[in-house]
Amino acid sequence: GFSASPRAGGYGQREMAELMRAGDTQTAVIVQIESMDAVEEAEAIAAVPGVDCLFVAPADLAVSMGANSLADPRVAEALARVCAAGRKAGRAIGCSVADSQQVPGLRALGVSVFVVGSDQALLKRAARQAGAVAREPLPA
Repeated sequence: GFSASPRAGGYGQREMAELMRAGDTQTAVIVQIESMDAVEEAEAIAAVPGVDCLFVAPADLAVSMGANSLADPRVAEALARVCAAGRKAGRAIGCSVADSQQVPGLRALGVSVFVVGSDQALLKRAARQAGAVAREPLPA
């Protein structure tokens, strides 16, 4: 599909032809590592020509492993393996995190691409703030 509405399209501000030209020359290939099979093949995946980034979503990885928590040590071990594979191949490593407090520890592993939070979390926080303002008592 095509859409100029995301950030790459200037949120609808870029012309279709311009956006298509940019897409042909400025595409990044980001592969998601979301299962133990993918973790075990991370070195081979990172070695594929044209792969730019290995991306881990820890929650998806945890679910695929049968873990009941992101704190399960297997999740951290798997993430460390993916990071090692990415560093060895000279690929960027990405990770989704719940909040920015997780960034420093992951940067130490070599992660340089972060998805912090989610659009749902941002909308929920904004809605709570708007509701709180609406419920504030009027000045006397």
